[in-house]
Amino acid sequence: MFFWVTATCLAVSSEGSAYVMPAEQLMDLMAANFSEFRTLVITQSIRLTDPEKPAGEKIFQEKIWLQVPELYRSELIDIPGAGTSFERKSIAYRWLLMANDGNLLLARLSDMGIRLESVTLTRLDGVIAYRIGEEGDGNPTLFIERERFLPLLVSFRVPGDRQLLTVRFDDFRSVAKGWYPNRISLLRAGEILEESSIRELELSGPLEVSLFENPEKGSSPARNIKDDQARPQKEGLREMLRFLKEKYQ
Repeated sequence: MFFWVTATCLAVSSEGSAYVMPAEQLMDLMAANFSEFRTLVITQSIRLTDPEKPAGEKIFQEKIWLQVPELYRSELIDIPGAGTSFERKSIAYRWLLMANDGNLLLARLSDMGIRLESVTLTRLDGVIAYRIGEEGDGNPTLFIERERFLPLLVSFRVPGDRQLLTVRFDDFRSVAKGWYPNRISLLRAGEILEESSIRELELSGPLEVSLFENPEKGSSPARNIKDDQARPQKEGLREMLRFLKEKYQ
């Protein structure tokens, strides 16, 4: 009798819902994929589109420099007027793909408006993934592939824009001891605004600070994460500490 009762309990428990990791554990696992990326130099093809002006599509080449913490520069290359750049709505998503620890990633997500206490296992285009953030098209969210703990999609609000900016990461390729998306798409209200495809990715040592402090005329200067997100990082840290305190008390 004991044997049959035990077997029945095991069978019932095996049919229960799968274990859902908390946000802090997911961030530690995701961070491991980008731990080598402290400085990146990326050459990429960019396609810009205007949903209201289909004929206004632009294609060009761009070179960007990224260095933690939050140093960024961009230049257009191989076209007339090289050295110029265009103004992006946000580059906050870029820092999710750089060397971070799990706690810093939690703070970044909180700054993006993503509710850390809401985590569930779901599917995104047929791929099993964790979703951090509340369900619904109007809510900031992050989807993380369950198999490799890679970010698949992040949506968040940009200051001054009422609609969410959605970023999709595709075609991850092995780089050094981690992974990096070969294609990144930015969308708003389901319409593609920008698509980038990497031509060359270089892991570099520390770059001269002057590269970011004194950009050439027309290029994008270094930016801080505070310029791209709705709340400063300090507020994100406070939110993270509040969440962890409430969760584990």
